[in-house]
Amino acid sequence: MSNRALALSATFVVIMSLSLISPSWAEVAATGEVVAWITPRPSQYSDTFDLIRMLSDTGTEIVFRYYYKNYPPDDVGFFKGLHDDIAEVKAALPWVQFIGGITAASFDPTDQWPNGTNVSAEDMKQMLWTYSNGTFISHDEDVGHFVYDITKPMARQFILAYAYQIIDAGFDMLWFDQPTYVPTMAHYLHVGDIPDEPYVAAWSEMVKAVKDYALTKYGRTLPVSMHDHFLTPKNTPDPWAGLARPPWPFQDFIAVGVSMETIASGRMLDDWTSYKIMVKSVYGHLIPIMYWLDGAQILALASQSTSTQIATLRMLHETSLQENVLFVYPLYIRGYYDALGEGTYDALKELTNSISTVHTVTTSYSVPFISTTTTTTTTMITETKPPALLENPFDAALIVVVGVLVLAVIVPIFRKRDRKPSGHS
Repeated sequence: MSNRALALSATFVVIMSLSLISPSWAEVAATGEVVAWITPRPSQYSDTFDLIRMLSDTGTEIVFRYYYKNYPPDDVGFFKGLHDDIAEVKAALPWVQFIGGITAASFDPTDQWPNGTNVSAEDMKQMLWTYSNGTFISHDEDVGHFVYDITKPMARQFILAYAYQIIDAGFDMLWFDQPTYVPTMAHYLHVGDIPDEPYVAAWSEMVKAVKDYALTKYGRTLPVSMHDHFLTPKNTPDPWAGLARPPWPFQDFIAVGVSMETIASGRMLDDWTSYKIMVKSVYGHLIPIMYWLDGAQILALASQSTSTQIATLRMLHETSLQENVLFVYPLYIRGYYDALGEGTYDALKELTNSISTVHTVTTSYSVPFISTTTTTTTTMITETKPPALLENPFDAALIVVVGVLVLAVIVPIFRKRDRKPSGHS
């Protein structure tokens, strides 16, 4: 056999083998080991805010709570703007996934239905939590807001109407804030004890509804999560610290908050051992956990010196690696935190890059009257190694079989081509 035939045969075998056993980029990216919180204004980035560059710098695979519905949308084109932003990012970085958020607790009385219809006083009676005399109960944190009672069908209808808008905008996952609010806060607000069970049942209905919507309309599985508490500091005497309680079921991943005590002290005080026991008590095993800084914790972090912030972020990063959870790196939370402005961006980039590998995407395109241009974008993405080529005995056997078949076809061709015709010198 000629050297050329050998080379062609070997190349064909390698290509066939890789196509059979290597995972797709979608499978690699789906592991999502680099999660960042970014919430800019859709389609209104300043010249200094480059979302794609920020994602590329940090190797972000999952953007946490890129949009959070807590107030009425700015305008009728708001969700179209979100859709365009996500599409633009995915055109450049197709492995990036977006988590959309929506409150299941805080209701703004100026809100409207997605079609622009005002929420009437009668609608509010049918969707909000009330005292026994019918007065609306105010949300303890959002001034001027009331509270959804998700056991009421109209409350679920209203929340889901906007959840569907978020799915339509192209979000890959959905995160609900505080569906546990009523039974969790009833005692704290001196309303009386309210059992979890009716609210867990309502939560289950909401999860099923959004999953069915995504599957029916787009043919894809929608991971769903929620937030209802923070980790409790170790050995705390306060039974309400972190509002510690087992997480509710029907979640594909968990988002749990860093405690204020950990941020204030700069030391890891959160009781991971107890929390993991609670997760296992509900799910039977540990499901993916995201560890994040909520608004108050973010502001507390921002009030510290840059060096203290960096030390705290490094500590949270190292704890997450140790506990095998996903730390949500705060890059840009509009109105709360800007890592570039705080001077922590380079440190965050260093931390994320320490768990990432370089991936380069080269795109060629033609411009009229100008020669073809090639653009190379180097992006950090989380390393998930495909299986070694001969790691699996089945793979090795498959390669041998393919190689033999290829040689059986190619060798006779090249022998015939190399054979000299008779009668010629």
